[in-house]
Amino acid sequence: MKITSIFAVILSAAFLTACSNSASVNESSSGNVTGLESSSVNESSSLSEASTVTEKKADFYAEIALNSVEFPKMTKVETAEEIDAFFEFNTANYADFSLYMNVMSVQLNRVFVVKPIDGKHDEVYSELEAYLEDLVRTGTYYPSQEASAMGSQMGETADGYIYIIVHEDGLTAVRAIENAVGG
Repeated sequence: MKITSIFAVILSAAFLTACSNSASVNESSSGNVTGLESSSVNESSSLSEASTVTEKKADFYAEIALNSVEFPKMTKVETAEEIDAFFEFNTANYADFSLYMNVMSVQLNRVFVVKPIDGKHDEVYSELEAYLEDLVRTGTYYPSQEASAMGSQMGETADGYIYIIVHEDGLTAVRAIENAVGG
């Protein structure tokens, strides 16, 4: 009886933990598995629960990039506070964003997709451009990091989303995003 009770408590705890886990795994058509972890729920970001589908395009574009080439395990940085502190960005200027990076690795991979709020395009573009230039110039210590930096891409979709792809085959990820947008 005592063993059955302990077993029931352990199963209940495991079930509750599994239900609260926000990690997801995406599998691309080539069989790649890219683990995506989230550090917290997007409660304190500038996106509200009433966001429209259009405002969630950053996640859509990031997923396309992540599934277009083989990335190592990537972590999604979700809250505005984390993004502002870690990257020194000003997320108050973002209408929508999706940022992924690999952590604790000899690789240097990033997927950033940001939609600036009206009137802040140039400021956001300059901020992201400066970040990428600094990352490429000072963030490479290993050959695989140099390869990722050399393949990095920055641009903008036709619908105004600015992206940074840091991957040795960043151009393939960009082409995948462009195909999804329609050119």
